[in-house]
Amino acid sequence: MSRIIRLVSQVDNTSIQTDIQSAKGSKLLLNLIEEYEEDVFVIPEIKGEILKAIVEYLERIKDHPYSEITKPLSNFDFKELLSEWEYNFLQRFEDFHNLFALINGANYLDIKGLFEICCAKAASMIKDLDNESFMEVFQIEPDMIEEDHKNIINQYEILKYQDDNDKNPRGDKELGLNK
Repeated sequence: MSRIIRLVSQVDNTSIQTDIQSAKGSKLLLNLIEEYEEDVFVIPEIKGEILKAIVEYLERIKDHPYSEITKPLSNFDFKELLSEWEYNFLQRFEDFHNLFALINGANYLDIKGLFEICCAKAASMIKDLDNESFMEVFQIEPDMIEEDHKNIINQYEILKYQDDNDKNPRGDKELGLNK
């Protein structure tokens, strides 16, 4: 019978049990298990619900290797990229807040497979965001006033128009081009 350890979330005191073989899917936990004779490990900065999901993932990959993600992503269809179990697992993390919490937990516990599939999912979710949605997701405050923004858009439109018409308002000689 495999030794059982307990992981306790320092954030909310949630306690999760798992076997040592599963826990060794995390490089951090592997090092802790090998270095200490403890059966209880307090995990800082990871909420209990996220820690439970991470343990579920570790228990799964103990017997089923995780899917390798090719980089850069050539396809955003996760049904093709991941196993059915991994796909269903990630479907539970459709909001950015929980997905980023899972990414941070996988990073902290050093679980490469989980980290990679979560980052791939985040990339697929981010790729279609417009500027305003992107700024909202990452809580970025606009650093320019509306007037500056309009001026930049206006300058872009002028330059685009000039480029489309292959016109140079200053003349070729001013650019150092001799025709």
